[in-house]
Amino acid sequence: MTSLPLRRSSPQRTVVGVLATAFAVVLLVVGPAASQDCANFPDDCSSGPGQPQDSTTSSSSTTTTTTSTSTSTPTPTGTPTNAPASVTPASVAPGQSITVTGSGFMASQSLSITVDAAAANPASTVATAAGAFSVVITLPGTITAGSHSVTVTGRNPQGGTHTSTGTFTVTLARTGAGESIAMAIAGLALVGFGYRLVEHVRWTRPVSSVAGGPRDYRRR
Repeated sequence: MTSLPLRRSSPQRTVVGVLATAFAVVLLVVGPAASQDCANFPDDCSSGPGQPQDSTTSSSSTTTTTTSTSTSTPTPTGTPTNAPASVTPASVAPGQSITVTGSGFMASQSLSITVDAAAANPASTVATAAGAFSVVITLPGTITAGSHSVTVTGRNPQGGTHTSTGTFTVTLARTGAGESIAMAIAGLALVGFGYRLVEHVRWTRPVSSVAGGPRDYRRR
């Protein structure tokens, strides 16, 4: 058998072979790992190989605007009006009650009541569907004698302020001592009148000094 002579490889070929082997090993190791990373984290591979990944995360903020609604009592814009109120009885004693009636108000609204600018008892009432009212007010026992006013305040149908005002008189009740004094004075007057009547009769009675003589009107 004829043996072939061994050819000695050159150093250049040896280096090329080593590099090729190493490159093959790198492909076998790195390739599957890179494929697994892209499967688990697709966002990291969306830029493609060799492209830098943007590490900046954009966040969207939601701004909530709160609108506050304030509730306020509307200011009357209509022309103010006034109407008289009827008060019965017109003359009362302290602690008694009066009935006040009036009209001209907005339908079914709350009305405030004052006596001489102070809160009455009761201090409020409600207008009817026709804008009228009727309320019984109890006067305080400490109210003074004389003329007083009662005022009911609300709004008219046009939205302006409307007042209904009436007057009444407070008279002080008679006391027992006053009635006793009056009766005593009347009794003394009757006694004096009776005494004068008796004296008149005694002076005018005729008296005769002798039988058949002239009559003498003398006092016995």
